[in-house]
Amino acid sequence: KTFGTGAKGPALSEPAAPYRKAAAPGVYFVEKGDVNQSNIRLVHLGIVRNDPDYFALEVMNEVFGGGFSARLFSNVRSAKGLAYAVGGGVRSDWDYPGLFGIMMGTKSVTTAAGIEALLTEVDAIVAKPPTAEEMKKAKDAILNSFVFRFDSKEKILREQALYAFYGYPPDFLDRYRAEIEKVTAEHVQRVAKKHVRRQDLAILVVGKSADFDKPLSTFGAVKTIDITIPAPGGEKKVAATDTAKASGKALFAKVVVAMGGAEKVGAVKDVATKAKMTAKTPQGDMEFELSTVVVFPDRMRSEIKTPMGAMTQVLGPAGAFVLSPMGAQDMPGSMRDEMAKQMQRQPIFLVQKAGDPKLAVASAGREKVGDIEAELLDVVYDKAEVRWFVDPATGRLLRSSHSGVGREGPVKSVIDYGDYRNVDGLILPFAQEVTQNGQKAQSSKTTEIKVNTKPDASLFEKPAPKPS
Repeated sequence: KTFGTGAKGPALSEPAAPYRKAAAPGVYFVEKGDVNQSNIRLVHLGIVRNDPDYFALEVMNEVFGGGFSARLFSNVRSAKGLAYAVGGGVRSDWDYPGLFGIMMGTKSVTTAAGIEALLTEVDAIVAKPPTAEEMKKAKDAILNSFVFRFDSKEKILREQALYAFYGYPPDFLDRYRAEIEKVTAEHVQRVAKKHVRRQDLAILVVGKSADFDKPLSTFGAVKTIDITIPAPGGEKKVAATDTAKASGKALFAKVVVAMGGAEKVGAVKDVATKAKMTAKTPQGDMEFELSTVVVFPDRMRSEIKTPMGAMTQVLGPAGAFVLSPMGAQDMPGSMRDEMAKQMQRQPIFLVQKAGDPKLAVASAGREKVGDIEAELLDVVYDKAEVRWFVDPATGRLLRSSHSGVGREGPVKSVIDYGDYRNVDGLILPFAQEVTQNGQKAQSSKTTEIKVNTKPDASLFEKPAPKPS
C-alpha cells in the first residue's frame, strides 16, 4: 500500500564482479618461531549456493567434517590424536563461490603427520562412499539443527529477504528439508569426486619449522610468505649537514647537563620505577600500576597490574618473554625488537652513549611545545631513532617522538614530560602524557624512582616450565 504507487526506475543489470579463482595449488608457509603448534589450512574453490549439488554437498560436509562423529574428527583427532581442532567441507556463498577448506591445529612436532592425515581423509571422501550409519547421522544432524535455524518469524523473514535479494526462488527454504532427505550415498560420492579436488589444493602452514617432524617440501615446492610488519618510517628529515651535527652536539650536551651532568648519569647502572597509569581502552579509561626495572645496557622488566591480573614483559641477554597467568611465552620477534628499541630510546641510555660512535645527533629545527619554542634534536643509536624537543633555556626534554610497531601495526608515539624532580642528583620527569597516532593513549604519574638498587639477575631469566 505504501510503496505500490511509486514509479519504478530502470531495471538493474547484474554488475560485473570478477574474482580470483583461488591460490595456485602448492605449499605455502609462514614462519612463526615463537609458537609450539601449527595452524594448517587446505583450500581450493568451492561453490555458489545455487549449484544443483548444494544439498548433496551439505550432507557430504556433515559426513566429512561437520561434527564429533564426522570423519575428520573421528579419524584425525580421536583415533590418531593429531589435532586440537579439525573440521572442513565445501562451502558456498550467495553470489560468488565459497571455499573448500579444512582447518587443523596440531603440535609442531606432528605438523607433517597432520597434513598426511588430512590428505588421507581427502582421498577417502572421494573413494569411499558414506556408510548407511554415516548417512543417517549426517541427515539427522542437519535436519535436527534445521528446526532451530528457523524457529521464529524474524529468522524466516531474514532468510526470505536474502533469497529475494540474491534472486533465489522463494521456495528455496521450503525445499531444503525435502532435498536433504533425497540425498543418497551415491549422490555424496558423486559430488565429492566433482568438488573435492586434491590436485587443486593450496596447503597453508603457520608454525615453527625447526620443530616439524618432516620438511614441508615433502608435500611439494614451498613458497614462504613474509608477514613481517615493515618498520615504519621515522620523522621526515633531510641529510644532516655539518652545521646541524655541530649544533646537535651542543644541544645534546645541554641535555646532559640538565639531566644532572655526565658524571652522575654515567654512574647509573640501573633504575627502578613505580607509576600509576591511566590508559584509554575500548571500554573507557582504565587504571593500572606499572613497575619497571632497567639494568643498562640490555635488561628491562616491565610489570603491569590490571583489574584482570598482572602481565610482565622481560628483555634479557638470552631473549625476551612475556609472563602471564598462562605461564611464560617467548615474545614474537617484532615485539622483542620493539622492546629493545624502547630501552635504547630512554634518555639516560642515550646520554650514557655520548662517546659511542654508533650515536648520531643533529639539530632539526624548532617547533612550539605549549608556549615554548623548542629546539628539535634527532638522536639515533643502533636501530633506535627518536626526536627530542628541548627547552633551549633549561636543556630539559619537553617532549619526545618516535615511530614504532604496536599491536595493530605502525604507530607514531609522542611523549610529553613534566614534573621534574631531583633523584640522587639526577633531574628526572615524574609525569608523562602519551599520544599515539594523534590520539591520547595514556598518562602516568611516577610515585617512586630508585637508582642503583642492584636488582637480582633472576628477574631477567625465563622461569622453567612447571611440571605437568
